[in-house]
Amino acid sequence: MARVRVSCADLSVGVPLQFPIYSVSGDLLLGRGYVIQKQDQIDRLIEMKAFRHEMRGEYRGIQNGPVFGILNTNARTQSRESRSQGPVVTTFPAFTRGPEFFLLSVRRQEDVSFSVNFVGTLKGQSLLVTVPQCADAFQPGAEVKGKIVVGRYIYMFHSRVQARVLEPFDILHIDLPVQATRQIFRRHLRVDVDLNARVIRNDMTTAGFDATIVNLSIGGMGISVPEADLMVGEHFRISLRLPAGDGFGPSLMLTGIVRNASVRSAQHRVFGVELQGLSDQERASLQNYIFDIATSLNPAPN
Repeated sequence: MARVRVSCADLSVGVPLQFPIYSVSGDLLLGRGYVIQKQDQIDRLIEMKAFRHEMRGEYRGIQNGPVFGILNTNARTQSRESRSQGPVVTTFPAFTRGPEFFLLSVRRQEDVSFSVNFVGTLKGQSLLVTVPQCADAFQPGAEVKGKIVVGRYIYMFHSRVQARVLEPFDILHIDLPVQATRQIFRRHLRVDVDLNARVIRNDMTTAGFDATIVNLSIGGMGISVPEADLMVGEHFRISLRLPAGDGFGPSLMLTGIVRNASVRSAQHRVFGVELQGLSDQERASLQNYIFDIATSLNPAPN
C-alpha cells in the first residue's frame, strides 16, 4: 500500500484519527482513534514528515484549480498539474465521512445493539442507514434508540423507523431526531467496571494470580489484587475477556506497567496500570466496550 505524507488537511484537534500514523522509519506513532489534543502535535507530525497509508478510493485530485462557472477555490494546485489543463479522468472523490460509530437498537431491547453504516440524510426528513439482514426487529413503526460518535461527542437519541427498503440494499429510513443527549468523549474516557482478569508477571517464576479490573480506559486501568506485591514501574501481562452480548469476546493478552498504588483495604490494593503496545484490534475491542458502558449510563431523551 502506498505511503502518503500526512498534511494539515488530514489532522484536526479533538477529532479521532481515521488511520494510524507512522514515522519515516515505519514505526507506529499514533494509532487509529487517537485524539490529537493540541495544534503543536500537528505541527510536530508535519515537521517530522510522518506518513500514513493511502486509503482505497482516496481522492487526491486538483487542489486550487481554475475557476469553472461560478465555482472558485483558494486551495493550491499541485505543482505537476498545469493551470490550463483540461478535464482529466481520475478517481471518484471520497465525500465527507459520517459518524465514527453508529449503534442502533429497538427501544426496550437495548441489550441487543447493531452496528449500522450511515448512508446519509434526507434534509429535514430522515436518516438513512444500512442494517444487517438478521436485524428483523427494525420494521416500519418500530421505536429505536441510537448512539453515534461525532468528533469528541457521543449523541444519544430516540427515533422511529419510517420505512425499510430491501432492494437493491437493505436501508432503513428513520425519523430525523429533533433532540439528543450529548456527552463528551475524551481521549481517555474512564468507566467503572468489574471484570475478572489474570495477572502474569514477567519474572517467569509464577503462573500468575487473579485480579479484578475496577476501572478501564484506552490508556490504562485500575486493578484490585489481593495481597499482591506488584512494584511501581513493574512490567507485566494481564489476560481478560470482555463481555459481548450474552457471553464473552475473545481473550485479550495486554501488556501493562504499574504507575501507582493505593490501599483499598487490609487485604486489597489498587494499582494504576498504563497499557502499552496495543494492537489496532485490541484498541478497537476496548474502545467499543468502553463506548457501550459509557453510553448505557445516560438515557436518551424521549
